[in-house]
Amino acid sequence: MAAGEARLGGGRRPFVAGAIAMASALVAAPGSGPAGRSAGAVPPSVLLITIDTLRADHVGCYGDARIATPAIDALAAEGARFEHAYAQVPLTLPSHVTILTGTYPMLNGVRDFTTAGLPPSLPTLAEILRRHGYHTAAMVSSFALDRMWGLDRGFDLYDDNLEVR
Repeated sequence: MAAGEARLGGGRRPFVAGAIAMASALVAAPGSGPAGRSAGAVPPSVLLITIDTLRADHVGCYGDARIATPAIDALAAEGARFEHAYAQVPLTLPSHVTILTGTYPMLNGVRDFTTAGLPPSLPTLAEILRRHGYHTAAMVSSFALDRMWGLDRGFDLYDDNLEVR
């Protein structure tokens, strides 16, 4: 498969931009009828999984038969699996801001943890999905993605509770 292509349900489909960054999940499910959608049309569900510090060659769907990763393998078989994905920033917070806004750090201003976080002027993927009738949720397992950085904007549910139970 060539760079810039994603495998989708066994076929090929070009992608506009891809980045696998770090430790969260965005789940978006169609709501009750966004404006402009024809009656009966079912919009696709969206699931974005980002994982921090995981080599692709240590996951079953990317060729490692020694490690059992059945859940990720099943998702990859039915959805888009990127052969080549690039992080624009090698840090969790700015990388996620890039993914969720489609902007580079030079524009969004988030380069590391010394910034105030996501600028309110930039729309996020969750806000855009919500405007189109999606219900959104994020399950976060990294302090680097705490809501204090503004990444919770647009989510119906943003679970960033890292309390040990």
